Amino acid sequence: MNLKMLTIAIASQKGGVGKTCTCVNLGSGLQQQKIKVVLVDMDAQGSATYALGLVPGKQPGFDRWLEGEDVIRTDTAVPLIPGGTDTAYVEWDSPEILRKAISKLDCDLVLLDCPPSLVPATVAALVVADRVLVPVLADPLVLVGLAQVLDTLKDVNPDVPVDVLRSRYKPALNMTAEADSVLVSDNRFNLLRISIPENVAIAESAGHGQSIFEYASKSKGASAFKALAGEVIKEWGLNKRGRK
Repeated sequence: MNLKMLTIAIASQKGGVGKTCTCVNLGSGLQQQKIKVVLVDMDAQGSATYALGLVPGKQPGFDRWLEGEDVIRTDTAVPLIPGGTDTAYVEWDSPEILRKAISKLDCDLVLLDCPPSLVPATVAALVVADRVLVPVLADPLVLVGLAQVLDTLKDVNPDVPVDVLRSRYKPALNMTAEADSVLVSDNRFNLLRISIPENVAIAESAGHGQSIFEYASKSKGASAFKALAGEVIKEWGLNKRGRK
């Protein structure tokens, strides 16, 4: 049996930062490293579900899973609990309903793909998470979004470790260097060493319902996500959790 299962909430209060692509491709990269992953699509838009080749709302999903049904799809690049419009109607009396559902999963790592706003589903994910991963762009407005996530965590889960991932990274831009300077100097979170470059293959892979490793295994995007998987395996202690 593996050690205690780890739950990671991938959250951002701004869309377009690569949150879902990170969730799908990091999950796929970790699967390749023998880490048993389940991805939970908590977004009513079902973006992760779509990015893994399914049509949101066309199969039992997140809402039914919270009620105790086994809805996990294993025919996708990452085992998936699908999202869709029904997710928006979940009544969040307490985050404990999410914690209870997660406790029944048989895996090493749970990735929670949160909605891109501070709705009750996002708050529940932040409450139950063992760590929070926040993808950001090197843009002043997006860094404001990071501050909002950190402020929310102060209220709901103040001791949770936070990792920040630079996504759609463009090192040649002046504002990138400026944003890097701000991120490096902030001690409220762990800034991951690996960044994910702006790479057309990453966006295309989601449109084709595939992970970057399926769609373009030799692309810069695939190389970056492979390196990211290696970094978080060590950072999150997954090398002590993975199954042989």
